[in-house]
Amino acid sequence: MAKVDRATLRYAKAAFDFLGDAKKAGEVSAELKVFAKALSENPELQIALTNEAFSTSDRGLVVKDVAQKQGLSENAIRVLAVLAENRRILITESVAERLHQLALEAAEIASLEVESAEELKADDRKKVEDQFAKILGKKVEAKYSLDPTLLGGLRVTAAGRTYDGTLSGWLEKMEEKLMGGHL
Repeated sequence: MAKVDRATLRYAKAAFDFLGDAKKAGEVSAELKVFAKALSENPELQIALTNEAFSTSDRGLVVKDVAQKQGLSENAIRVLAVLAENRRILITESVAERLHQLALEAAEIASLEVESAEELKADDRKKVEDQFAKILGKKVEAKYSLDPTLLGGLRVTAAGRTYDGTLSGWLEKMEEKLMGGHL
């Protein structure tokens, strides 16, 4: 996971504590991502929510109006209102991601980041998830991404550890052994 700043951690933790459970936190996280997407795609909205010319109450009204039009819950609107009031609305996406991670941790679900050279079929994804559920001893939620620089295989990051099953990773290990005289 990328480095997360203190403000993101603080607001995500406060939101999680306010929501009280993993299920609600997961739901609000998804809603915050919807708002963050709209915010990133709309420069006028960014200006309205960050410009000093607009009062705190005006920013709060804009947040509430946009969130209601998106069909967001009262809980999501409350979290967004706090971010807007404290001039932290631009970190909504990172707060949503960290809140999601907190929800997974509370539900004892491990997060996997799976990189592959080609798109994995559904049955291959299930095999990866089942294998890592066994390794980690808990349910898993996987995020898949493509990395065309991989020659083949998978690179999986879970619980702070990277499992490199790629051909390029194997070749790097082989080179290290050859250079170190271990072969």
